[in-house]
Amino acid sequence: PIQAGGGLGRVSGIVKEVGCGPVIEHQATAHPQSVVFDTSGRRLIGADPGSDRLSVLSLEDGLQVLKRHAMPAGSGPRHLVLHPSGHLLYVGSALDGSIAGFGYDAALGKITSRLVQIGSGYRDALAMHPTGHALYASGDGEVTAWRIDSVTGHLLQTYRQRLCADNVRAMAVSADGRELLSLTPQGILRMDVNKITGHLGDPVCVARPSNAQCIAVTGHLI
Repeated sequence: PIQAGGGLGRVSGIVKEVGCGPVIEHQATAHPQSVVFDTSGRRLIGADPGSDRLSVLSLEDGLQVLKRHAMPAGSGPRHLVLHPSGHLLYVGSALDGSIAGFGYDAALGKITSRLVQIGSGYRDALAMHPTGHALYASGDGEVTAWRIDSVTGHLLQTYRQRLCADNVRAMAVSADGRELLSLTPQGILRMDVNKITGHLGDPVCVARPSNAQCIAVTGHLI
């Protein structure tokens, strides 16, 4: 629980994941690496690249697993973004570099049918524009922009932007949708987002945090 002053209370629930996958070098054990809240605020969706599995967990009574969703063996699902509408879930897989889009039923807390599958090359990170119009994916030293069909969930590639970095550890779009921030070993790169086309401007390094692994944006704070 989060207390009134912003501090944290005692741990109310722990789920210990187990499992493995066929790629022994990376999948000897389960190791969840990302979670997102769904639009109800009462559930979490988690990705575990170690066991090739997505999970929906309830926060209503401690922390409990509600549903499991198996991903292709050896894919290594690592990154998650949820469409602002709450009914589309996109998954980036670290081992095969694919992007998969699924339907999500927030009322039931259930991942439903696969809607789209994009091939390899997007191993690093995902970010969703706050309007839900665009998905950004990074890999192989560049960021790719995809237009989202909010009804079908299908993706249409619209733009590619080269980076002055070999890999991206995490990405986030600013709350006003005007900037995409990418966390790289060289620092945090900022790219302006064209509000009409969604295209990205040239990357500019705005900070050099030491050994950072993830990034979150709230308002104008990083």
